[in-house]
Amino acid sequence: MDKVRYAIIGCGGIAHMFHLPDMAQIPEAEFIVACDLRENRARFTAEKFAAREWTTHYKKVLERDDVDAVIVATYHPTHVPIACEVLAAEKHVLVQKPLATRMEDADRMVEAAAKSNKKTYCLPFLWTPQFEMAVEMIRSGDLGKIIQLRARTAHSGPESYYSDTQKIFDEEPEACVFFLRDVSEHGALFDMGVYSISALTGLAGSVVRVTAAVKTLHKDSEVHDTASVLMEMESGAIAVAETTWCQAVAGEEISVYGTEGTVVLNPWRHTLRVYVKKPKEGWFEPKLPPPPEATAHRHFVDCILKDQPPKPSPEHARHTVEIMLGAVQAWNEGKWIPLRSRMP
Repeated sequence: MDKVRYAIIGCGGIAHMFHLPDMAQIPEAEFIVACDLRENRARFTAEKFAAREWTTHYKKVLERDDVDAVIVATYHPTHVPIACEVLAAEKHVLVQKPLATRMEDADRMVEAAAKSNKKTYCLPFLWTPQFEMAVEMIRSGDLGKIIQLRARTAHSGPESYYSDTQKIFDEEPEACVFFLRDVSEHGALFDMGVYSISALTGLAGSVVRVTAAVKTLHKDSEVHDTASVLMEMESGAIAVAETTWCQAVAGEEISVYGTEGTVVLNPWRHTLRVYVKKPKEGWFEPKLPPPPEATAHRHFVDCILKDQPPKPSPEHARHTVEIMLGAVQAWNEGKWIPLRSRMP
Protein backbone atom coordinates (compact mmCIF):
# COMPACT_ATOMS: atom_id res chain seq x y z
CA MET A 1 0.00 0.00 0.00
CA ASP A 2 1.34 3.43 -0.97
CA LYS A 3 -1.80 5.48 -0.34
CA VAL A 4 -4.41 5.50 2.45
CA ARG A 5 -7.94 5.94 1.13
CA TYR A 6 -10.06 7.31 3.95
CA ALA A 7 -13.56 8.36 4.96
CA ILE A 8 -14.79 10.53 7.80
CA ILE A 9 -17.92 9.85 9.85
CA GLY A 10 -19.10 13.08 11.46
CA CYS A 11 -18.65 16.30 9.46
CA GLY A 12 -18.85 18.89 12.23
CA GLY A 13 -16.40 21.48 13.47
CA ILE A 14 -13.61 19.11 14.46
CA ALA A 15 -13.69 17.62 10.96
CA HIS A 16 -13.55 21.01 9.22
CA MET A 17 -11.11 22.75 11.57
CA PHE A 18 -8.74 19.86 12.29
CA HIS A 19 -9.06 16.46 10.65
CA LEU A 20 -9.72 17.32 7.03
CA PRO A 21 -7.36 20.30 6.67
CA ASP A 22 -4.57 18.16 8.14
CA MET A 23 -5.34 15.12 6.00
CA ALA A 24 -5.37 17.36 2.93
CA GLN A 25 -1.67 18.11 3.56
CA ILE A 26 -0.68 14.44 3.32
CA PRO A 27 0.05 13.28 -0.26
CA GLU A 28 -0.41 9.63 0.69
CA ALA A 29 -3.99 10.24 1.89
CA GLU A 30 -6.99 10.25 -0.47
CA PHE A 31 -10.44 11.43 0.69
CA ILE A 32 -13.13 9.02 -0.50
CA VAL A 33 -16.36 9.59 1.45
CA ALA A 34 -17.81 12.27 3.74
CA CYS A 35 -20.55 10.98 6.03
CA ASP A 36 -22.90 12.86 8.35
CA LEU A 37 -26.48 12.43 9.50
CA ARG A 38 -27.18 15.92 8.19
CA GLU A 39 -27.27 15.80 4.41
CA ASN A 40 -26.19 19.42 4.00
CA ARG A 41 -23.06 18.81 6.08
CA ALA A 42 -22.10 15.63 4.26
CA ARG A 43 -22.57 17.20 0.82
CA PHE A 44 -20.80 20.47 1.70
CA THR A 45 -17.86 18.61 3.26
CA ALA A 46 -17.39 16.41 0.21
CA GLU A 47 -17.41 19.44 -2.05
CA LYS A 48 -15.09 21.53 0.11
CA PHE A 49 -12.43 18.84 0.61
CA ALA A 50 -12.83 17.07 -2.75
CA ALA A 51 -14.14 13.72 -1.56
CA ARG A 52 -15.37 11.33 -4.23
CA GLU A 53 -18.80 10.94 -2.62
CA TRP A 54 -20.95 11.72 0.41
CA THR A 55 -23.57 9.80 2.38
CA THR A 56 -25.81 10.11 5.43
CA HIS A 57 -25.49 6.40 6.32
CA TYR A 58 -22.23 5.38 8.00
CA LYS A 59 -22.84 1.67 7.36
CA LYS A 60 -22.55 2.40 3.63
CA VAL A 61 -19.04 3.70 4.31
CA LEU A 62 -18.11 0.43 5.98
CA GLU A 63 -19.34 -1.61 3.01
CA ARG A 64 -16.97 0.08 0.55
CA ASP A 65 -13.91 -1.71 -0.79
CA ASP A 66 -12.23 1.59 -1.71
CA VAL A 67 -11.98 2.81 1.93
CA ASP A 68 -8.92 1.69 3.91
CA ALA A 69 -9.34 3.86 7.00
CA VAL A 70 -12.05 5.81 8.80
CA ILE A 71 -11.91 8.87 11.05
CA VAL A 72 -14.68 8.78 13.69
CA ALA A 73 -15.56 12.38 14.62
CA THR A 74 -19.06 11.99 16.02
CA TYR A 75 -20.50 12.86 19.46
CA HIS A 76 -18.44 11.50 22.37
CA PRO A 77 -20.68 8.59 23.48
CA THR A 78 -20.89 7.23 19.91
CA HIS A 79 -17.14 6.89 19.30
CA VAL A 80 -16.71 3.27 20.37
CA PRO A 81 -19.87 1.75 18.85
CA ILE A 82 -18.94 3.14 15.44
CA ALA A 83 -15.19 2.47 15.78
CA CYS A 84 -15.82 -1.18 16.65
CA GLU A 85 -17.91 -1.53 13.49
CA VAL A 86 -15.08 0.06 11.51
CA LEU A 87 -12.64 -2.56 12.78
CA ALA A 88 -15.16 -5.35 12.14
CA ALA A 89 -15.33 -4.11 8.55
CA GLU A 90 -11.53 -4.58 8.40
CA LYS A 91 -10.59 -0.92 8.17
CA HIS A 92 -8.12 1.16 10.19
CA VAL A 93 -9.69 3.67 12.57
CA LEU A 94 -8.78 7.02 14.09
CA VAL A 95 -11.03 7.74 17.07
CA GLN A 96 -11.56 11.36 18.09
CA LYS A 97 -11.05 12.05 21.80
CA PRO A 98 -12.26 11.01 24.29
CA LEU A 99 -12.19 7.33 23.42
CA ALA A 100 -15.35 6.70 25.45
CA THR A 101 -17.64 8.08 28.13
CA ARG A 102 -18.40 4.70 29.72
CA MET A 103 -16.06 2.00 30.95
CA GLU A 104 -17.87 -0.83 29.19
CA ASP A 105 -17.30 0.96 25.88
CA ALA A 106 -13.60 1.47 26.62
CA ASP A 107 -13.24 -2.24 27.42
CA ARG A 108 -15.10 -3.11 24.26
CA MET A 109 -12.74 -0.98 22.17
CA VAL A 110 -9.65 -2.66 23.62
CA GLU A 111 -11.12 -6.09 22.92
CA ALA A 112 -12.05 -5.17 19.35
CA ALA A 113 -8.61 -3.69 18.65
CA ALA A 114 -6.88 -6.79 20.04
CA LYS A 115 -8.86 -9.02 17.69
CA SER A 116 -8.18 -6.86 14.63
CA ASN A 117 -5.10 -6.63 12.46
CA LYS A 118 -5.96 -3.02 11.64
CA LYS A 119 -4.58 0.10 13.35
CA THR A 120 -6.55 1.79 16.14
CA TYR A 121 -5.38 5.34 16.86
CA CYS A 122 -6.86 7.06 19.94
CA LEU A 123 -6.01 10.66 19.30
CA PRO A 124 -4.14 12.54 22.11
CA PHE A 125 -0.68 13.60 21.03
CA LEU A 126 2.14 11.52 22.56
CA TRP A 127 4.66 11.24 19.73
CA THR A 128 6.13 14.72 19.14
CA PRO A 129 9.94 15.09 19.41
CA GLN A 130 9.50 17.15 22.60
CA PHE A 131 7.29 14.57 24.26
CA GLU A 132 9.55 11.69 23.28
CA MET A 133 12.62 13.49 24.68
CA ALA A 134 10.81 14.10 27.98
CA VAL A 135 9.91 10.41 28.16
CA GLU A 136 13.52 9.44 27.47
CA MET A 137 14.85 11.79 30.18
CA ILE A 138 12.46 10.26 32.69
CA ARG A 139 13.31 6.68 31.75
CA SER A 140 17.08 7.30 31.65
CA GLY A 141 17.11 8.79 35.14
CA ASP A 142 18.35 12.21 33.99
CA LEU A 143 15.64 13.83 36.14
CA GLY A 144 16.28 11.60 39.14
CA LYS A 145 13.30 10.18 40.97
CA ILE A 146 10.05 11.63 39.64
CA ILE A 147 8.17 13.19 42.54
CA GLN A 148 5.36 15.23 41.00
CA LEU A 149 3.77 15.98 37.63
CA ARG A 150 1.28 18.62 36.56
CA ALA A 151 -0.64 19.22 33.34
CA ARG A 152 -3.21 21.85 32.41
CA THR A 153 -5.34 22.07 29.28
CA ALA A 154 -8.01 24.76 29.24
CA HIS A 155 -9.86 27.36 27.20
CA SER A 156 -12.88 29.65 27.44
CA GLY A 157 -15.45 27.05 26.43
CA PRO A 158 -16.96 25.32 23.39
CA GLU A 159 -19.67 27.90 22.60
CA SER A 160 -17.67 29.93 20.08
CA TYR A 161 -16.35 26.76 18.45
CA TYR A 162 -19.88 25.41 18.13
CA SER A 163 -21.11 28.73 16.76
CA ASP A 164 -18.27 28.76 14.21
CA THR A 165 -19.28 25.24 13.16
CA GLN A 166 -22.84 26.37 12.45
CA LYS A 167 -21.53 29.31 10.43
CA ILE A 168 -19.52 26.92 8.23
CA PHE A 169 -22.78 25.33 7.09
CA ASP A 170 -24.90 28.50 7.24
CA GLU A 171 -27.17 26.90 9.84
CA GLU A 172 -29.52 28.58 12.28
CA PRO A 173 -28.09 28.97 15.82
CA GLU A 174 -28.93 26.19 18.26
CA ALA A 175 -27.96 25.18 21.78
CA CYS A 176 -24.35 24.09 22.22
CA VAL A 177 -24.51 20.30 22.44
CA PHE A 178 -21.36 20.15 24.58
CA PHE A 179 -23.51 21.46 27.46
CA LEU A 180 -26.27 18.85 27.04
CA ARG A 181 -25.95 15.76 29.22
CA ASP A 182 -27.97 13.49 26.95
CA VAL A 183 -25.63 14.30 24.03
CA SER A 184 -22.19 14.63 25.66
CA GLU A 185 -22.69 12.78 28.99
CA HIS A 186 -19.65 14.56 30.51
CA GLY A 187 -18.11 18.01 30.37
CA ALA A 188 -14.72 19.75 30.32
CA LEU A 189 -12.78 16.84 31.83
CA PHE A 190 -13.70 14.52 28.94
CA ASP A 191 -13.46 17.28 26.34
CA MET A 192 -10.16 18.92 27.36
CA GLY A 193 -8.80 17.24 30.49
CA VAL A 194 -8.36 14.06 28.46
CA TYR A 195 -5.25 15.64 26.91
CA SER A 196 -3.66 16.34 30.30
CA ILE A 197 -4.38 12.90 31.72
CA SER A 198 -3.19 11.11 28.61
CA ALA A 199 0.04 13.11 28.66
CA LEU A 200 0.73 12.51 32.36
CA THR A 201 0.22 8.77 32.03
CA GLY A 202 2.28 8.76 28.83
CA LEU A 203 5.13 10.33 30.78
CA ALA A 204 4.89 8.56 34.13
CA GLY A 205 2.88 5.39 33.61
CA SER A 206 -0.25 4.00 35.20
CA VAL A 207 -2.41 5.51 37.95
CA VAL A 208 -3.49 3.35 40.90
CA ARG A 209 -6.07 5.64 42.52
CA VAL A 210 -7.69 9.00 41.93
CA THR A 211 -9.65 11.74 43.67
CA ALA A 212 -10.90 15.03 42.28
CA ALA A 213 -13.06 18.13 42.30
CA VAL A 214 -15.41 18.17 39.30
CA LYS A 215 -17.76 21.16 39.31
CA THR A 216 -19.92 23.52 37.28
CA LEU A 217 -18.74 26.99 38.31
CA HIS A 218 -19.69 29.39 35.54
CA LYS A 219 -21.33 27.98 32.42
CA ASP A 220 -25.04 27.44 31.90
CA SER A 221 -24.39 23.76 31.44
CA GLU A 222 -25.88 20.41 32.41
CA VAL A 223 -22.36 19.00 32.67
CA HIS A 224 -19.27 20.16 34.59
CA ASP A 225 -17.14 23.03 33.30
CA THR A 226 -14.10 22.67 35.59
CA ALA A 227 -12.06 19.82 37.07
CA SER A 228 -8.89 19.22 39.07
CA VAL A 229 -7.81 15.59 39.31
CA LEU A 230 -5.30 14.25 41.85
CA MET A 231 -3.66 10.96 40.92
CA GLU A 232 -1.36 8.55 42.72
CA MET A 233 0.89 6.96 40.11
CA GLU A 234 1.99 3.33 40.25
CA SER A 235 5.52 4.65 40.73
CA GLY A 236 4.42 6.52 43.85
CA ALA A 237 4.63 9.97 42.26
CA ILE A 238 1.77 12.44 42.63
CA ALA A 239 0.18 13.97 39.53
CA VAL A 240 -2.38 16.72 39.03
CA ALA A 241 -4.46 17.29 35.89
CA GLU A 242 -6.39 20.56 35.54
CA THR A 243 -8.95 21.75 33.02
CA THR A 244 -11.75 24.26 32.59
CA TRP A 245 -14.08 25.79 30.04
CA CYS A 246 -13.93 29.09 31.95
CA GLN A 247 -10.38 30.36 31.30
CA ALA A 248 -10.07 33.73 29.54
CA VAL A 249 -7.28 32.60 27.24
CA ALA A 250 -6.52 29.08 26.01
CA GLY A 251 -3.38 27.46 27.38
CA GLU A 252 -1.60 24.18 27.89
CA GLU A 253 1.49 23.20 29.83
CA ILE A 254 2.98 20.01 31.25
CA SER A 255 5.60 19.92 34.02
CA VAL A 256 7.60 17.01 35.42
CA TYR A 257 9.51 17.48 38.68
CA GLY A 258 12.32 15.11 39.63
CA THR A 259 14.99 15.13 42.31
CA GLU A 260 17.67 15.93 39.71
CA GLY A 261 15.80 17.99 37.16
CA THR A 262 12.61 19.45 35.74
CA VAL A 263 11.06 19.50 32.27
CA VAL A 264 8.33 21.85 31.06
CA LEU A 265 6.49 21.13 27.79
CA ASN A 266 4.01 23.11 25.76
CA PRO A 267 2.58 20.55 23.33
CA TRP A 268 0.71 23.06 21.19
CA ARG A 269 3.72 25.31 20.67
CA HIS A 270 6.10 22.33 20.48
CA THR A 271 8.49 23.76 23.08
CA LEU A 272 10.53 21.98 25.73
CA ARG A 273 12.53 23.57 28.56
CA VAL A 274 14.79 21.50 30.78
CA TYR A 275 16.55 22.13 34.08
CA VAL A 276 19.13 19.61 35.26
CA LYS A 277 21.68 19.62 38.07
CA LYS A 278 24.24 17.59 36.12
CA PRO A 279 26.48 17.85 34.19
CA LYS A 280 25.87 21.61 34.16
CA GLU A 281 23.19 23.19 36.27
CA GLY A 282 20.70 25.48 34.58
CA TRP A 283 17.77 25.80 32.19
CA PHE A 284 18.20 25.02 28.49
CA GLU A 285 16.08 24.28 25.42
CA PRO A 286 17.22 21.14 23.57
CA LYS A 287 17.57 21.40 19.80
CA LEU A 288 14.99 19.11 18.30
CA PRO A 289 13.66 18.59 14.78
CA PRO A 290 10.48 20.53 14.09
CA PRO A 291 7.31 18.46 14.08
CA PRO A 292 5.97 17.62 10.63
CA GLU A 293 2.93 19.36 9.23
CA ALA A 294 -0.37 17.65 10.01
CA THR A 295 1.31 15.83 12.88
CA ALA A 296 -1.55 13.77 14.33
CA HIS A 297 -2.75 12.59 10.96
CA ARG A 298 0.76 12.12 9.62
CA HIS A 299 1.30 9.76 12.55
CA PHE A 300 -1.88 7.83 11.69
CA VAL A 301 -1.02 7.50 8.00
CA ASP A 302 2.59 6.53 8.75
CA CYS A 303 1.47 3.83 11.19
CA ILE A 304 -0.71 2.32 8.46
CA LEU A 305 1.86 2.52 5.69
CA LYS A 306 4.80 1.39 7.85
CA ASP A 307 2.84 -1.13 9.92
CA GLN A 308 3.67 0.52 13.25
CA PRO A 309 1.53 0.72 16.43
CA PRO A 310 -0.05 4.16 16.98
CA LYS A 311 0.54 6.14 20.18
CA PRO A 312 -1.36 6.02 22.44
CA SER A 313 -2.49 2.40 22.43
CA PRO A 314 -6.14 1.45 22.98
CA GLU A 315 -5.14 0.19 26.45
CA HIS A 316 -3.66 3.59 27.27
CA ALA A 317 -6.81 5.35 26.07
CA ARG A 318 -8.93 2.99 28.18
CA HIS A 319 -6.84 3.78 31.25
CA THR A 320 -7.40 7.49 30.59
CA VAL A 321 -11.16 6.90 30.43
CA GLU A 322 -11.10 5.02 33.75
CA ILE A 323 -9.18 7.86 35.38
CA MET A 324 -11.75 10.41 34.20
CA LEU A 325 -14.69 8.27 35.29
CA GLY A 326 -12.95 7.65 38.61
CA ALA A 327 -12.51 11.40 39.07
CA VAL A 328 -16.23 12.02 38.62
CA GLN A 329 -17.07 9.17 41.01
CA ALA A 330 -14.54 10.41 43.55
CA TRP A 331 -16.10 13.89 43.59
CA ASN A 332 -19.62 12.49 43.94
CA GLU A 333 -18.65 10.12 46.74
CA GLY A 334 -15.97 12.21 48.46
CA LYS A 335 -13.22 9.57 48.47
CA TRP A 336 -10.29 8.05 46.62
CA ILE A 337 -11.26 5.61 43.85
CA PRO A 338 -8.94 2.66 43.09
CA LEU A 339 -8.41 1.81 39.41
CA ARG A 340 -8.36 -1.68 37.92
CA SER A 341 -6.83 -1.05 34.48
CA ARG A 342 -3.16 -0.54 33.75
CA MET A 343 -1.21 0.60 30.69
CA PRO A 344 0.96 -1.83 28.73
